[in-house]
Amino acid sequence: MLEDQNLRAYLDYFLGGFVQQKIKRAVISPGSRSTPIALLLHQCPQIETFVHIDERSAAFFALGMSKASEEPVILVCTSGTAAANYYPAICEAKESNTPLVIVTTDRPLELQQIGAPQTMNQQSLYGQQVKYSVSMPLADSTQAVKEYAHFQAIKAVQIAQQRPLGPVHLNMPFREPLLPSVQETKNVPDFHQAFCGKAVLTQEQITQIKNNWQGKKGILIVSGSQNRSTAKQYVALANELSWPLFADPLSNVRNCGMKSDTILSYYDLYMGCLDEQWMPEVIVKVGNPIISKSFNQWLGQLVVPMYVIDCEMEWKEPTLHANYVIQAESETFIKMMLASEVKQSDRQWLKRWNSLEKRVQEICEADHYLCDFTEAACTKLVLDSLSEDAQLFVSNSMAIRYVDRFSGQAKNSYTLLANRGVNGIDGIISTALGMAQIHQGHENVLLIGDLAFCHDMNALLLAKSYDIPLTIIIINNQGGGIFSFLPQSQLNPVDFEALFGTPQDLDFTYVAKLYEAQYQEVRTLDELHKCLLEEKNVSQLRILELKTSRAENSLDYENLCKKIASEI
Repeated sequence: MLEDQNLRAYLDYFLGGFVQQKIKRAVISPGSRSTPIALLLHQCPQIETFVHIDERSAAFFALGMSKASEEPVILVCTSGTAAANYYPAICEAKESNTPLVIVTTDRPLELQQIGAPQTMNQQSLYGQQVKYSVSMPLADSTQAVKEYAHFQAIKAVQIAQQRPLGPVHLNMPFREPLLPSVQETKNVPDFHQAFCGKAVLTQEQITQIKNNWQGKKGILIVSGSQNRSTAKQYVALANELSWPLFADPLSNVRNCGMKSDTILSYYDLYMGCLDEQWMPEVIVKVGNPIISKSFNQWLGQLVVPMYVIDCEMEWKEPTLHANYVIQAESETFIKMMLASEVKQSDRQWLKRWNSLEKRVQEICEADHYLCDFTEAACTKLVLDSLSEDAQLFVSNSMAIRYVDRFSGQAKNSYTLLANRGVNGIDGIISTALGMAQIHQGHENVLLIGDLAFCHDMNALLLAKSYDIPLTIIIINNQGGGIFSFLPQSQLNPVDFEALFGTPQDLDFTYVAKLYEAQYQEVRTLDELHKCLLEEKNVSQLRILELKTSRAENSLDYENLCKKIASEI
């Protein structure tokens, strides 16, 4: 058999494994060594392919599609530094439990360690940031090698989707010639299904937990990337227990479409004002650490029984105060707890928290910080304007903190996503475009700061190439606004601006023109409201720029916090 026929058969078996596992999407970074797999993927009718020249952006785009679809996405690149550019997105995927299947192509063994061009050691390239890594054999005529390729493709997809969810890596060397045969391989083996069980507690364990919770003054903390269905389950549990539910914005509890007086969302603004009378008797915590720093500080001071519901089985609890870890699928666990008819605690406990929450909300809504053209007011208007079933992606740094502090319970049901695994500002536009690609036909919005936007402008080529509709709202305060809230702000202005403020002074109208996006600078809340209403009918890339002041913003927020502290 000719070499190109060997290669074709090998890859037909390999890609057949992906098809049988119902992989729907692949992102390809163009290059020479990846030609065989890129070509056959592009010709595969069952897998939709996207091609993007910037590897770092491509990886975040795949990450966004995986987050939005809750399905694994394939990434393919050539050898050398192309593979290294995937690393930031892989780190985020690992920490946010997002399934990716990374296929890096490589030079054959005889070109390793001799200075051959575009060649480096790619075996176990991503180290502990992937769940599984395997170096694939070169294609040859033996049946065993073809079956091995088929098996590894299936195994990789399965591992990516098993708890804890995350990225996997296959490194595939190819020897020239790189063009596979046009003749498709017949009789690729059919692997039907892998049966994977879910972690479920016994009835005896449920009864023990029930007895430890019921009648207690407890709090429920929900964070992490929950879907809206699971979010509603947590609201039902909080209702049953009469416990306050501290809802991190990424929990999607605030915007799941289920209203409840148990849901608290303004807590970041008042946690520093609480004394001993607010101490709970039991804590139940779900998901990754909550965004609010003041809440985490308060939580770290409590010495009461803490239960951590850990469906990913990774023991993510930075306070180190967990007394009990519940390793079970969230929805199944909640259904079992509700079926156990756990008794309510004293409703006065919940009423006190609810009264405090409402008072702080009233203070905020009456303050000019949420009435004038400020970053916080603009953020709240964006949230309040989202349509039913919209998707909002929020950048790290200040954008996610405004959402955390001021969103409240949403008017409409929508889904909120963010990169809160490693919390970087890189790859934000790319990830949001991945979200929007999955969610076409609905409203897609990205809220981002000017530095995060600068960091990932190459991603806009994806929107242009694939007609991805996304409204990007840039809060442009000329630099890193978050540092105005941190101790670094006490440095002398020269050092602060050079090292932390880092103003870029870019004209984003040129960026919009380059990538054929609609652009508008917005100067008032009324203008923003009008634009957001128009946005619902927009089916292309759109950029709205809001120019604000870092100094005024931090001062206004400081004054609001003082007002809250004096009035509650």
